[in-house]
Amino acid sequence: MRILGVAAALMFCAGLGQAAEWRIQAVDGAAAGEGAALSLDAEGRLSGSTGCNRFSGQAEVADGILTAGPALAATKMACLGQRAAQETAIFEMLSGPVTLDADLVAGVVVLTGAGHDVTLVPAE
Repeated sequence: MRILGVAAALMFCAGLGQAAEWRIQAVDGAAAGEGAALSLDAEGRLSGSTGCNRFSGQAEVADGILTAGPALAATKMACLGQRAAQETAIFEMLSGPVTLDADLVAGVVVLTGAGHDVTLVPAE
């Protein structure tokens, strides 16, 4: 059972008051590299790791759409191969409006934007 919009936003933001923390499971259908994560807190602070570089900035979720920015700060370590492709996809996705799609049965949230899909699972 897949749901969109408000319910997806609620699942994504569950636990606000403390950070909603997610592990990036897949990027564009490929298993994500170790350490890739994303979190959003009640004050709208977005932070995470692409699996290579860390990033942070502001974001808001409204009507099932995540909007990051206006700009994200990021570390600048060199990323090679699959890690570079993964990082590019994550930053491209976060550069514009991101649709939230929750699958309550599977317990995942899929972020879709700029032609990329990022699958999140709750951090443990």
